[in-house]
Amino acid sequence: LLYLQPDSPASARLVDAMRTWNLTGLDRLIVIVGGRRTAAAAFAAREPVLPGIHWLVDPERTAWTDLKLTGVPTVIGARDGVIEWRLAGVLNDPEVMRSVLVSWLQ
Repeated sequence: LLYLQPDSPASARLVDAMRTWNLTGLDRLIVIVGGRRTAAAAFAAREPVLPGIHWLVDPERTAWTDLKLTGVPTVIGARDGVIEWRLAGVLNDPEVMRSVLVSWLQ
């Protein structure tokens, strides 16, 4: 699970970087975009370069609250409905998350 916000430069940097990574298993990745419905939907719609990802919008911030998130981007590794790990916060270099995402999605 990946939680992003359209007005977050770190979220945009992460998605831009993900386009260049050799990611497999994208059909198992859920990306939730928080923020106003229009902006969140536009952010998700501009990202068709990442095929297979399931995009959701969270305009009411329900997922944000339920998952007790504190920053964006947030990457959550879950298996069988159980959160096993999470990484959150502003990224100056999205490469920090590359190995985590690549290994988790394989």
